[in-house]
Amino acid sequence: MTPHLPVSSRPAHFDPPLPHHHHGRRAARRWRRRALCPPRRAVRCCAASAATAASAPAPAPPAAAATATMRVFVVSDLHTDYAENMEWVRQFPAEVGARRGEDGVVDALVVAGDVAETRDNFARTMEVLREQFGAVFYVPGNHDLWLRREAAAMQELCPEKRMLYYPYLPKVIGSDFLERRLRAIHSNRKDGAACHVFGHTHFCWDSVVDEIRYVQAPLAYPRERKRRLNGGEGWLPFCVYRDGFNPEIYPALWSDYYNKNKREPENTQLAPWVARHFAKYHQFL
Repeated sequence: MTPHLPVSSRPAHFDPPLPHHHHGRRAARRWRRRALCPPRRAVRCCAASAATAASAPAPAPPAAAATATMRVFVVSDLHTDYAENMEWVRQFPAEVGARRGEDGVVDALVVAGDVAETRDNFARTMEVLREQFGAVFYVPGNHDLWLRREAAAMQELCPEKRMLYYPYLPKVIGSDFLERRLRAIHSNRKDGAACHVFGHTHFCWDSVVDEIRYVQAPLAYPRERKRRLNGGEGWLPFCVYRDGFNPEIYPALWSDYYNKNKREPENTQLAPWVARHFAKYHQFL
């Protein structure tokens, strides 16, 4: 989603209508001369103005304007149908979201999907964000489809619920379309800097793979934040760019784990905090 651009106040270029065909070539040439050549009076006025401007003293050079600083923040999975999440959106810190502050800072926000379950909440959320940021970019998530009314019809199309379990399927499943888009990031790099922002899984992530930075900064559900299941604390919204990509890698449970442990399909060992969770769960079975 691109930010709304201001509409230009300049009138569109207007070509004079061509004369009717019975005027002949001579009339047509006369029309073209009128369109291309300004009246002599206008030329004289322009020449006089130019001479006056040349004789006038040169104006003093304006004071050097402060160079604008561009910052880009990212966030995902706002889920503002929850009152706590909507309040979080409304209470952005004062230093975040400057449209153009006194120090020349201009902020942009990238929202990586899952804003709200309903269109009304979505519109309210985006209105708040547009008031807080100079530009807002948005990609819809699975919770932004708003197809709840057709759920019954979809169930009728798929009445049988069956599951095929085959342990090797996860090793080959994927999307050629998504892979092509991800590979395209490599060709868009400049000086080795590129960033892929994603959402959906509700856990924080910040890591670099093959010179590409992968960032997920979800607000997630209130209950997940209370239990600290998303694995990140105090770094939302996440600043990925400030006149250059932010080099600091932020701590997050899952990305830190895989930064230290190689990802291998054969390795089915649970992450330590997941293993502890399942150990507590099985105690009550």
